[in-house]
Amino acid sequence: MYLDTIINEVADEADDVLSGISVRKDARTTLSEHIQANHAELPPDDRLIVVRGIMKILDNEDFFSADLTKTDSVWGEGSNDADPEKI
Repeated sequence: MYLDTIINEVADEADDVLSGISVRKDARTTLSEHIQANHAELPPDDRLIVVRGIMKILDNEDFFSADLTKTDSVWGEGSNDADPEKI
């Protein structure tokens, strides 16, 4: 799937793309901007799927270990987003 390729590419570049960012909320914003700038052809729904997929990978890698707002949601505390397992 094309989105999986983008998800994996950006997740592999996370150290550079998210340099200096350790808070999930800031990371989501930066990833959204990165996807929009580098993959402008994607419709908004696909960009959301990509950001969620990247966040899931980063969570599995404990990228945000210093961020104490980690919850079961890939979007952070208080979110009611879709189940990340369905991405």
